Amino acid sequence: MCNFFRIPILVFFILSLSSWAALAREKHHPGYLDDVENEKYLKVVEFILPPEEQKLTIDLNRLIFTEEFSKDMLSRYHRQFGYTESQITFEAPNRFQEFTSYDGTRVTLEEDVKRKRKFGEYMLRKLTEYHVDEYLEGNSNTKTLYTIKQQLSNASVGVGGGFKLRAKYSLSGKELKLRLKNPYGITNELILDFENDLDFSNINYIYHVGVPFFWKTKLDNYYDTGKEDLTTVLRKYMNKDLIFTLTNIYSFDEDNEENKIIFGVDWKY
Repeated sequence: MCNFFRIPILVFFILSLSSWAALAREKHHPGYLDDVENEKYLKVVEFILPPEEQKLTIDLNRLIFTEEFSKDMLSRYHRQFGYTESQITFEAPNRFQEFTSYDGTRVTLEEDVKRKRKFGEYMLRKLTEYHVDEYLEGNSNTKTLYTIKQQLSNASVGVGGGFKLRAKYSLSGKELKLRLKNPYGITNELILDFENDLDFSNINYIYHVGVPFFWKTKLDNYYDTGKEDLTTVLRKYMNKDLIFTLTNIYSFDEDNEENKIIFGVDWKY
């Protein structure tokens, strides 16, 4: 009989201890109050997490060096340093090619540095002019000024039969470009380079005529009155990454005649 009462009493004792342990845990649980009345004195501060850092989605390279600007830079660069990668590499001076003239001047290296400095100055002027035009065009107060500048710098005259003569003067480049648009896909351009601040007695003329052939082949001819040479470039486009070039340079300068033929391979990888 005693054993019959001892078992329920033992179970009741164990359950009581479990309840007291649970109450003890709840009493010390973070965020719970023992007295609800004290809740009105509790100061709650809301913590706002900072937003995730936004990544810069603007491509500054494409914003500054636009397609039109890059095309002008590439055209000017080719005129000064070579029309193909093989010609640029072949004619680039090195320390084994320098020579000293009778007056002690290192002709080759100094001329190369002078050309690169001149190109850098042109690039800076062109970049400044382009972004000033962007500002004038986008500002309602100066848009009229931009329109006048464009009208003075650009002209177009239709001559019939699908032909149109276009003229564009660049203030930063000090050059006038004349192009004849035609329905035959023939590239042509006459550039008047005013190197000495509109000194018409010393104008450098560059003529360019490009004729597309069959089998992805193109023939370009460049004549530069300043260098007194005719450069003929035959390009064979295998694909967008592989181009074979054959460059023939014929000099009309009798004092410094340097005729050469250069075969090159342009491979982008």
